[in-house]
Amino acid sequence: MAEPVMSTAAAKAAAGIGGLFGGLAILTFLKPHNLRDAAIRGGVSTGSAIIGSAPLTRYLGMDPYDWEFALTIGAAIGFCSWFVLSAVGNYFKKHEGEDIMEVVKSVKESK
Repeated sequence: MAEPVMSTAAAKAAAGIGGLFGGLAILTFLKPHNLRDAAIRGGVSTGSAIIGSAPLTRYLGMDPYDWEFALTIGAAIGFCSWFVLSAVGNYFKKHEGEDIMEVVKSVKESK
């Protein structure tokens, strides 16, 4: 059964808002380096929540067209995506001037 277009749009909008707020919630713990960094992370958090909320709600057995589920799952996805972006960004910033082989060697040594 196809869902109406408005419920799909509302669920996507709610997921995007939830992703943005999820990303902003972790802002107190993992601060961005500048405003550009914050805008990029906020955009990626919002985009990943819009894309990933419907498949995740289906996988969990919830209604993907319900805006409340979409908002909640979007916030969780936005929170996680901000954390992953911060961890990867900080790792690359730490190893910024190194050769790729030095970075691979440090990853192998950390195991």
